[in-house]
Amino acid sequence: MNIHLIAYPRSAKHWFKWYIENNTDLSIETIPYSKKAGSQETQYFNAKFNQIPNLNNTLAIIRKPEDSLASIYTMESLQNIEYRSQQYIDYYEFIIDNIKHIFRFEDVISSPASIAEYFCRINNKSFNSQVWQYAQYEQWYLQTQDQRKLITSKTNDLYDRSKSIVESMDLSIHNDLYDKTLYRSIEI
Repeated sequence: MNIHLIAYPRSAKHWFKWYIENNTDLSIETIPYSKKAGSQETQYFNAKFNQIPNLNNTLAIIRKPEDSLASIYTMESLQNIEYRSQQYIDYYEFIIDNIKHIFRFEDVISSPASIAEYFCRINNKSFNSQVWQYAQYEQWYLQTQDQRKLITSKTNDLYDRSKSIVESMDLSIHNDLYDKTLYRSIEI
């Protein structure tokens, strides 16, 4: 693997993996972030993370807490908000302590070419000048992925309700951690 990608759920990791695989000769592996004491997912994450040979080729995607939590809360039918809220905190503490290459969700969505070119440069790989766009990703996703998983949670009927619940929560710790990672993020 050239690149390892760690992201909190609903932070564009599938889109970015698809983009890298269709526009570069880089290989990328996504590692789903999970920290729940004693869970198999946490054991899997820890094992995968500890096997990464070069943390300099590991990237993390960050997303504003209210958007990130509203999205995952919507996708889980308004379940697990306490767990996901704590997981968000744990993820950002982990990112601050372990990851050098941090990118904003907004940049991953709007400027994936810049991030792809960045990793191509540091890995001496090539970037395809014929850039695949998000519309092609949407078409691929709808044809090949689990239809229960939406590309964007904003099209789900529960999104507005989820967003208002999340906005009523005390997200001060979440926002502090997001700001710390934002300060360390790479501007594209």
